[in-house]
Amino acid sequence: MTVQIATELDGSRVVSGTARVPDGARATLLRAPGLFRLDVQPRSDTIRTVVRDLGDRGLRSSMPLVGGSVFVEGELGRLRPGHHELTIELGEGDAAVRVPVVIGTMRDPDLGLTTFTAQATVEP
Repeated sequence: MTVQIATELDGSRVVSGTARVPDGARATLLRAPGLFRLDVQPRSDTIRTVVRDLGDRGLRSSMPLVGGSVFVEGELGRLRPGHHELTIELGEGDAAVRVPVVIGTMRDPDLGLTTFTAQATVEP
C-alpha cells in the first residue's frame, strides 16, 4: 500500500509518501513527475533505496553513512523506528538542484513489515 501527496507551495514542489512494505519487496515511496522516483526495499535491519530519473536533467543521490537519531516516547515493544536522510541532485554544476529527502521507518520484525514515511521539497 502506497499513499502519495504532492503540492506546489510558493514555487516549490512538496512531495510526501507512505508505504508499507514486506521484507524483500520493493515499493515506490516518492514520485515527483518529470523529476524522480524513489523506491525502497527493506531487508531485515537495512533498507535499500533506488532513485530513478524521470526527467532529462540527470540525477545523483547520496545517503550519509550514519542514520540520524531517533527519539521515542513511550513503549514500542517489538517495533523498531529509524530515521534516514537522502539527497537527490538533479542536473549538474551550478544549475544543479539539491533535493533533501527525510525518511522515517517503523519496522515490525514479527510481521516482517516496514512502514516508510518520506517527504521531499524541490526548490526552484
